[in-house]
Amino acid sequence: MALKLNNLWGAETGGLEEISGTIGSPTVSSSVKHAAGDYSYQLPSGTSIFLDPFDANIASGGNKFIFGCWIYLTDATPASVKSLFYFDESPVNSVGSVAITTGGTVIILDANNSTVRTTGTTLSDATWYFFEFYMEYGTSGACELFIDGVSQGTNSGVDFADAGFSFALVKIGNHDSTIYVDDMYFMSGCSSSADRLGGCEVYAYRSSASGFDWEWGTALDIGTVANMQNVPFNDSTTGGYATSNEARGLAYCNDVGGSAGTGGPYTDTNITGSLKAVKGVWRGKRSGGGGTTHQGTLGNSVASPVLGVDYTYSTVFALSTSLATYRYVMSGINSPGLGPVMPDPTAGEYLSIGLVKSSGGQDWICSDMLGMVLHVPAVSVPQGIVYNPARRYAPFLVR
Repeated sequence: MALKLNNLWGAETGGLEEISGTIGSPTVSSSVKHAAGDYSYQLPSGTSIFLDPFDANIASGGNKFIFGCWIYLTDATPASVKSLFYFDESPVNSVGSVAITTGGTVIILDANNSTVRTTGTTLSDATWYFFEFYMEYGTSGACELFIDGVSQGTNSGVDFADAGFSFALVKIGNHDSTIYVDDMYFMSGCSSSADRLGGCEVYAYRSSASGFDWEWGTALDIGTVANMQNVPFNDSTTGGYATSNEARGLAYCNDVGGSAGTGGPYTDTNITGSLKAVKGVWRGKRSGGGGTTHQGTLGNSVASPVLGVDYTYSTVFALSTSLATYRYVMSGINSPGLGPVMPDPTAGEYLSIGLVKSSGGQDWICSDMLGMVLHVPAVSVPQGIVYNPARRYAPFLVR
């Protein structure tokens, strides 16, 4: 068993590109959002989003999980018990959930939909709450839920499985009224609930480059860098490589008009603590022709970057001739040696993201790409204080 940070989500593409499935018609919101990001996921009554923790490149480290997310309710007293988020096996089969009762009390349910813990926390409307749920997947597992950094107690010997299947998805929503979710992460292979991050913010950044040239690398021969920097994502404009030679390039995410209103993580005043992971999201396709390897790049913004030191290639994207979304995650939790590749804001480094194409006949056609960071603030979630960004409980609570 090895601790892995498998994925992160923040709605910062301005759409549902990070989501693996939906029920109903969820959308994103630019008005109700956590921290200083640009968007949250907006889930009207009866809608849900599905998160696949393993849809990037990091396999599970083991069956002890931690899921962290921010949730905002518009009605904390539903007409019946409603799930806030729940874990699913493949095929679809709930094995455990965190729910809210008609009185606003938070409860934990097992695979049999039986209540195994009623917490001492009652939620309120129009307030952001930070949930971190530790769960041991299996027929006799333990669990512990934290709300705004406060433990709600532990349980052991809980049935969190259905024999013959395996853990697959986190699902959020299917509430009576609109809820908002934002800034989420998922870890596997945990030793205990002590592995939780204790805070979570997702920020995304874009490049100021506008022509054929990146900040570094081989110039594009399809479209422009700006064509690939739309937020929300826009399939109608593209950039990329049509050359038959190997080509690679990096965009430095230094645009003051980018997500969170700044470049970053360098110069982003929201970055006060540590970066736990970075994620790239690409939307693209290939042309016809002979075989070509298509990948993305992630790293930092040093001059004359060195592959494997300052930036890295993603896994190979199996591009089709239709636009699809591809994801790649790097985490220092998984590989401490990634330190040099991760952008260091104290060293004046921006995040970088780009494309790489091996020699061959197929074009790499990208409609959009976006680099994100998972940030844990220097002062994390307040202990025992209701988090409400509309009120100044302490200066660090208002961003």
